[in-house]
Amino acid sequence: MEQVNKERLENDLLETKRLMLRNSPQNVFLTMISGDCNFLTSKHNMLYTFATEDMRTYFKEFKCVDSFLTICASGDQVVNASLAGAKVIDTFDVNPLCRRGLALKIGAIKGLSKEEFLEFFQTFNPLLFAKFADKMSEEDMAYWVMLYKLFDLSQAGKLIKDFLFSYAKMDISTIIRINPYLRGSGFNKAREMLGKTQINYIDSDLYSLPEYVKDKKYDGMNFSNVYEYINYGENTGSKIAREYYNFLINEMYPLLNQGGAMLAAYTYAFNDKVNEGFKEMYIGHEDKLTYPGALNMDQYMYYLMGLTTQNLAYSTLYDLLGSNGEEVSKVETEHIRYGQSMDMSHDTAVFIKKYR
Repeated sequence: MEQVNKERLENDLLETKRLMLRNSPQNVFLTMISGDCNFLTSKHNMLYTFATEDMRTYFKEFKCVDSFLTICASGDQVVNASLAGAKVIDTFDVNPLCRRGLALKIGAIKGLSKEEFLEFFQTFNPLLFAKFADKMSEEDMAYWVMLYKLFDLSQAGKLIKDFLFSYAKMDISTIIRINPYLRGSGFNKAREMLGKTQINYIDSDLYSLPEYVKDKKYDGMNFSNVYEYINYGENTGSKIAREYYNFLINEMYPLLNQGGAMLAAYTYAFNDKVNEGFKEMYIGHEDKLTYPGALNMDQYMYYLMGLTTQNLAYSTLYDLLGSNGEEVSKVETEHIRYGQSMDMSHDTAVFIKKYR
């Protein structure tokens, strides 16, 4: 049985309180008008209820994945990897609270019906929480029980939803459509598979990850949209793209088993056609790039055209991938919600594969 790390538990609770206060309406308003993005400066951050990627499509690219490495994020990537057959999953995230979010999601799958599960992640109803709390480890259960006890029972769920799981929400039909474990018999199968899967959580930022996994081998790796995060705001350019590319090829690709697949990047509203159009538009308009934050009318027009720092980051990585003979494939996926370009018809999952 995993021992309770009291120092980690107390620190996570303290940082969660600070985070929820930071996400109060007054602070959110100040962030909106200033264009400041507080997740760039704080490790403990908000949580996603569900992923914003078309995993229904791209998980088909992972074949025979006994061992799997994935970003944690909302936890959906972990659950879907287990459903795909992974017996051992190493999952990492720079946000320490993702450990707690993952435990909450897996506990809910183990202790609730599919209908109750979907209701819980819309309401965080404490009565539903009580039905599965004992499915978590002692430490994770203590974290969530103490968090709920901070608030009046009638308000606890709403406050946790609004100020902790406060990233943009999606409608239930989309959530079900893009998640294999929520489609058909997937939920019951995921519950069964999670009981057989060893999940190891790693507190690590992206570029420290090799220190923890350098002696391991994987059949599948999922880096989701982490590339977008390291390029957020004005923080973009060829240096960052090159660093990420070197990380993928020199640090992680050697850890991929023969026949394995790595999701190198998930790019929103972007594909090869958009890349060519973006590069033509970018020439002579380098000073017009827009980035998240407060936009004036002129900037908004360039944003609508897709002249964004996000697309510059995507374009640079696309040009790097495959330049040295890597086996790169691009899988068209359903466009979910983010990104801005002249073609909003689909997103793209960019894979690097190691063929036999």
